[in-house]
Amino acid sequence: TVSSRVLDFRSDRVLELAKSFATPQYEIGVLRVGVSLDGYFALSRAYNWQIIILSVGLLGLVSLVVLNARSRRHRQELTQEVSRIKSLTDTIFEQMRVGIAAIDDVGVVRLLNREAEAILDVSHAEGRAWKDIAAGPELSLDPFLSSGQQSSEAELNWRAGGRSRELLVARSKVRYDDSSGGAVVVVMYDITSLKKYERDAVRRERLSEMGNLAAGVAHEIRNPLNTISIAVQRLATEFTPTRDPEEYQGFTQKIR
Repeated sequence: TVSSRVLDFRSDRVLELAKSFATPQYEIGVLRVGVSLDGYFALSRAYNWQIIILSVGLLGLVSLVVLNARSRRHRQELTQEVSRIKSLTDTIFEQMRVGIAAIDDVGVVRLLNREAEAILDVSHAEGRAWKDIAAGPELSLDPFLSSGQQSSEAELNWRAGGRSRELLVARSKVRYDDSSGGAVVVVMYDITSLKKYERDAVRRERLSEMGNLAAGVAHEIRNPLNTISIAVQRLATEFTPTRDPEEYQGFTQKIR
């Protein structure tokens, strides 16, 4: 409902209308509209009592109708805008290829997008304890909270749902309320494919280096062997021993 009162504000008499509202960002709020009553009092001094009563009644009725209509239209516009922004935000949040989780100051999951659910192999995790859905020392928040750091990053191996993943996990402390102890936002990047590409690249580089080394070794071995082969061919064709020619030919053949 709309509450109203008349009060003095900066030496003016003001009619104030108040209406409570709530949004996902602000759980409790009040919409206040103030209308100066100077015009009303000016009219009341210009007309007789009968006209004043009639005018006041009509003016008050029209003012309330107009204000109520404007207030209602404004509320509808605000509601539609909030719904549109929330729908867009939820769509982006759910379709991100990065796992995002928000954990409050008592360790309860408040937000968890679709990618994070796939990484952790859970569903409907909002409202549950983080230590229950991310059991294990890899994703525990206790070391991070006790370290005093505002943010941290680490690469780790995570196994869930029969699948092993390599994750880059970033943790950050945030404050969403002055009266609370803050929350932790955990961002999880699945870098399994990236790590595989890195290992493949290192392997290809090592194979290339081994190929270059083998080619260099083969070249260094081939040069003296060619020299020996040429020398033996010359010995076999250009020189004739004075005795034991068959044994001489056998030796040169063995050397080749």
